Order: sequence, then structure tokens, then C-alpha cells
Amino acid sequence: MKRAVFLMISIFLLLVACDNTQPITESTIGPSELTERQQALLTTAASQSFVYDFSVDKEYKNVNIWVDKYEFGKRVTDHPNGVTVELDEHEGMIIFSTNRVIGHEDQLAFRIGVHSDQSTAVGEYTETMPKDYEKNLVSGWGHNISGEESLVPNMVLGSINYSSDGNVTSFHNQLQLDSEIFHEELKEYDVSFLFRVNFTK
Repeated sequence: MKRAVFLMISIFLLLVACDNTQPITESTIGPSELTERQQALLTTAASQSFVYDFSVDKEYKNVNIWVDKYEFGKRVTDHPNGVTVELDEHEGMIIFSTNRVIGHEDQLAFRIGVHSDQSTAVGEYTETMPKDYEKNLVSGWGHNISGEESLVPNMVLGSINYSSDGNVTSFHNQLQLDSEIFHEELKEYDVSFLFRVNFTK
């Protein structure tokens, strides 16, 4: 566990060191453009990974990231799994990653983290999956935002969806919890994980 957290922090620092800082003109977030080397490092640490860069104005004081779990469209997350960071600087990076837990076929491990200037917070937890999910469920995953997008509350940055009927994709656009279309799409999947972010002033 400690080794995995150390590896994630090391990857944070390497990714941030390669990033160019630019003046903030608008509060935005978007998928990071990773080099081949950075992508290779993430691949050694996770089965799937999602990396995002953000730039926000000085009004924002904190950023919170977390994962919501849904089963057939119903939210079933029943424990805290988020990470909150006070923003020292107003540019940074967010990473979500997943791995199968070796020796526990029904467990999926999540690591989530935020890095902003000198502040880094990393959390790890596991979720229980349906029995033999890797054999019986087809998965699809991807970003839910494309390019830089303006901030909205409780953004869905990325998702992983599992389906027993073989029909699975990632959601194609940014969806909000109060959207009827959002709930209808979620019902199509046995299990969905949504990677969320909220910036507060």
C-alpha cells in the first residue's frame, strides 16, 4: 500500500515537472496531454488511469474529487472515498486510477489524487464487484469531457462502465446528476463508476 502511494506521488511530481505554466484567463479543466514516457509510467501503476489539468481563478479555495458507484442506474456509494485539497496555487493535476486486487477477484482498487503546487493528497479504497466480473462483464471507459471545459459544479470527468449484455461504451459528453438522459444511460449498465470533481470558493 505505502509503495503504491509513493509511486503515485512520484508520478504526480514527474507529470507536474513537465507541465508548462500559462496565465489563467478562465477557470477550466481538461484531459492532460501525456507524453509517451508519462503514459508508460501510469500504465505500470494502473489498469486504467485518467489524468486532468486544471486552472482556476483565485476565488476558488478548495478542490474535492471522489468516485460515485452506480448499479443499474442507482447510486450505491455508501462510504466516503473523496480527497479534498486546499488550493495554494490555482493550477494543478487530478489523477484517478484503478487496479484489480490480486488474490481477490471481486475487488477493484481505486486511487485518487490531487496535486497543486506544494499540496498533494492521495487516497485509496476498494469496491466490491459482481462475482467473476472480469469474465462475465464487458467494460468500457473514457473521458467525459473533451479538451478544456469551463467548470461546473460536481463535474463528471470520466467513467468506467460494466455491462453483462456486451453493449457498453463510455458516456460521450459531460452529464449532470439532475439530467434525465444521464439517469437513463446509467440504467443500461450493471455497474458504473463516475469520477467527479467540485471546486469551491
